[in-house]
Amino acid sequence: MSTRPSPSGFPFFEWVNRRIGVLSIAVVVVAVGLGIVGPFVAAEGEPSYEPGGEIYDTQNLVDDRFTSTSPIRGASFVVEASGAPFNPTASDHDVLTANALREFKAYSDAARAAGGGHMVQVFDHDLGVPIDGILSIADAVDAAIPGGLAQATDADVKVALGSLLADASDTANLRFTLSRLATRDLETIGPLAVVVWRSPAFFAQVRYDIDTFDPDLVVEGLDGTTNLDAERWLRTIQTDLRGDQVEIQVLGVV
Repeated sequence: MSTRPSPSGFPFFEWVNRRIGVLSIAVVVVAVGLGIVGPFVAAEGEPSYEPGGEIYDTQNLVDDRFTSTSPIRGASFVVEASGAPFNPTASDHDVLTANALREFKAYSDAARAAGGGHMVQVFDHDLGVPIDGILSIADAVDAAIPGGLAQATDADVKVALGSLLADASDTANLRFTLSRLATRDLETIGPLAVVVWRSPAFFAQVRYDIDTFDPDLVVEGLDGTTNLDAERWLRTIQTDLRGDQVEIQVLGVV
């Protein structure tokens, strides 16, 4: 035989049950009061998308102190070994070969020559090297090999990279332009013990002056202003850097 709990076991609900009529009236009165008073105390101004407060003031201070007024802009391009899959390996899809670097060097030289006066020469303090409009590790290797990449072998390239990317080298930061899948192994090349670098991809940088483009084509973007004339030019540069894409594949990412 089941039993039901006594109402005395729920004093609060018993109290509410006895006064349900009074409480209902009270709820209605409060709702009406809020409906009358609410419009008088509500803010009538336009909603702000830039509210104040310490955190916003700090952000504005950072923007004022660190936002550059320089017209120099940069774009990055990924240069991959041709035919590399989504998850390439450095040993099977190495783009740091004589043929691949020679091909990209030829395309980047052509793109630099056709830059239309937009590219600039700057010194990259992070990499510790000058940039003549376009910079990639192919330029550094070309400069490091006597006679350049034109007649270089894979062995020449690996020896040059071993020196360029050595820990104590002034150009060691160029390693940060390589893929995160890059590898380095101590190997013997001829009579030399060389740290051999392999990577399925590397970044190439393009530096240009945004003030050299049509100012009437500046529009608002998601992260500030952009220039449609510059965007079209960068697509042209991408086409030039791709060339015939025999040994490499090139894709603009920023």
